[in-house]
This record gives sequence, C-alpha cells and structure tokens, in this order.
Amino acid sequence: MGRPRKTTTEEMLDENGLTVAQEAYCRSRAAGRTANEAYRDAHGEDVSNVTVKAREYEDLDKVRLRIKSLRDQVSENLIVELEEIKADLTKIATDENRPDGVRLKAYDQITRMIGGYQDRLDISGSFGIKETEDALSGLLEG
Repeated sequence: MGRPRKTTTEEMLDENGLTVAQEAYCRSRAAGRTANEAYRDAHGEDVSNVTVKAREYEDLDKVRLRIKSLRDQVSENLIVELEEIKADLTKIATDENRPDGVRLKAYDQITRMIGGYQDRLDISGSFGIKETEDALSGLLEG
C-alpha cells in the first residue's frame, strides 16, 4: 500500500461546499476587495491568469451565494451596531445629569446618523461671478 495522498486546500470542502481557497476568496470579496485582489489573497501574489481564474470563481453559484451571505451578515451586524449606538446616544442626550454640552453633542450625533443635516447647494439658474460678489458684499455689509 502506497503513501496516503496529501490533501490540498483545493480539495478540502467546508459546510458551504467550498474549498478553503474559495472560502478565503469569498471573505475577501465580501470585505470589498476586487475579484483579482480576492483571488490573490486566497492563492498568493504570484498567480498567473488571475483575471481568468477569478472569473471562474465568480461564475460558481456556490461562491456567489457565499459572498452574498457574508455581505448580508455584515449588513445585519452594522444595522445592529448602529441601533445600539443610537440607543446609547439617546440615553446620553436625555440624561439631565449630564452637562448640556455633552447632551447637545449626543443630539447632534443622532441627528447626523438619521440624516437630519443635509447640505444643499442650489446651482440651478444663472448665478455668475457678479451675482456671487453682490451676495457676498451684502453679507459682509450686513
């Protein structure tokens, strides 16, 4: 009987039916890396035909599903964290024993989180240099 064959990372499957390298690829993609970067992350920097090989991974349903699943998990965790932060800020903002400055800062942060501040610049119409100078001089004089 011969020596047992060594198992490679390409042959070891996880609970999602992915090899170790495919799982590493999915995690890199879910973290925002490009397909080529993720492939290099999973297989090392010295990989030839990275674009072709990364495309082969992207074409696998199980890889696409795993990337989506990981991204959904990140999104859910982020929403929970933001809700927890908002709840903590609300406690601070409504705590009358805290200094007013601290309470106002908490309200300010909550307002930013919910999109309460919106900087808008109206660039419709004709508003050239002359109009800008007139508007500024009116502000400076007033």
